[in-house]
Amino acid sequence: MSMQDTAQGVWEDYDNFIARFHRDSYADGFTEFYTRNAAFYQAVSEDKDVSSLADAVAQAFSSLLEEERSRSKRSNLQMNGNLFMVIYVLPGLYEKLPGEKAGEVVKVFTDAWEKAFPGNKLEGTSKDSIQEGFRKKLCYITTAVCENRNMGTSCEELQLIRSFRDEYMASFPEGRALIEEYYDIAPTIVKRIGKAPNPDSIYGMIWQEYIRPCVDKIKEGDLSGCMDLYCRMVENLRELFIYHYKRG
Repeated sequence: MSMQDTAQGVWEDYDNFIARFHRDSYADGFTEFYTRNAAFYQAVSEDKDVSSLADAVAQAFSSLLEEERSRSKRSNLQMNGNLFMVIYVLPGLYEKLPGEKAGEVVKVFTDAWEKAFPGNKLEGTSKDSIQEGFRKKLCYITTAVCENRNMGTSCEELQLIRSFRDEYMASFPEGRALIEEYYDIAPTIVKRIGKAPNPDSIYGMIWQEYIRPCVDKIKEGDLSGCMDLYCRMVENLRELFIYHYKRG
């Protein structure tokens, strides 16, 4: 199999793999992807011109982008590609290669990606780290907003939102259902925001429209009002970042 064919195979059925990035389906999805692309990862592990392989993977996705004429759809497709690299392709490198070597090779791939798609800087992480995030049920979006604003992960706002979620929302059936949905989609939302051209603006919007008003309502004792606003946040962010563009 040629290098181009091996790289092209990485993108086979990638839309469906992205759709499986949820707490209950990611592990099986990753295993299927990794097994399907065993030849690709074997070639990388054997140092078969890793730089050229990285360029070929980026070029294979570039060809998919060129098929889409709509600028807005191309932007959505680019976000899909970024996400796919971060949750499948790069974790596969950590799965195949030993520690230091994996980090070196991941950098070759992220550099090639940014060269092919300027402004789209990726960071690699392992499959285990991604799964650990699902298991810990982190307050992904609020944490990401607070970190973006250099407020830290122990700030009052984050603690109030967590307590509200775990103590008030969890006491209602509809609240528990929303929390479960949030745990399912929040990691994808945060990763998509991180790969967008304007993450600071997006996090600023979430802070102004949702997080700060929620905190104000908690302090005022308006917990039902906070829950309504929290529901709107989850729904709006799901529409913006989960309904990803599919070709065809």
